[in-house]
Amino acid sequence: LETVTPLLMNGADQTPEIRAASFRGVLRYWLRAVLGGIYQEDIAALKAEESRYFGSTEAGSPLRVRVEHQLEPATSRVKYVLPPTVEDHKHPGERVPHRHPGFHESTRADSQHIWLTLDTHPLHSASTIFTPQLYSALLLAFHLGAFGKRSRRGGGVLRVIGCDADFALNEQFASRIQFCATDQASLVDFLHNDLVPFVSTA
Repeated sequence: LETVTPLLMNGADQTPEIRAASFRGVLRYWLRAVLGGIYQEDIAALKAEESRYFGSTEAGSPLRVRVEHQLEPATSRVKYVLPPTVEDHKHPGERVPHRHPGFHESTRADSQHIWLTLDTHPLHSASTIFTPQLYSALLLAFHLGAFGKRSRRGGGVLRVIGCDADFALNEQFASRIQFCATDQASLVDFLHNDLVPFVSTA
């Protein structure tokens, strides 16, 4: 993976860090979205299917997530990821400075690399975990999601730049996960003709 926008995540010593738990949390969020389309209002069935991937209090997770990185810190403190203004609710149409922006140390603005490994516990078959539903969650996480602080304001966007597997990887998935829009039209075309149909089928 590579960072597209600064990743605002730090470890205990305040150096840039992204842990496996961060990826698990984002993947779990998007998997719930995909499974919600299947199970609708049957929450018990959705939770049971979710635990098949990520485990529960009764059983460990068959999906293992590992992360390696050499993230480098920013050379100066950054205050904003996107323009530091918000809509003034008292005066519609007017923009005001963000009231509580705070300061965040972050990774450098240029691309940083991260290696993400997903595999299964030896007692579980990869084919039972790497399903169209998990592939869909991965697509949504990297094309619509982000990681860390300020992720809703443009921070922590990651892009998949390489993808391989020890087992037969779905070729359609591999090309979709590495898609990079060159302009607005290509993005809209990808969303309507590739991403949405793939997720809907799953």
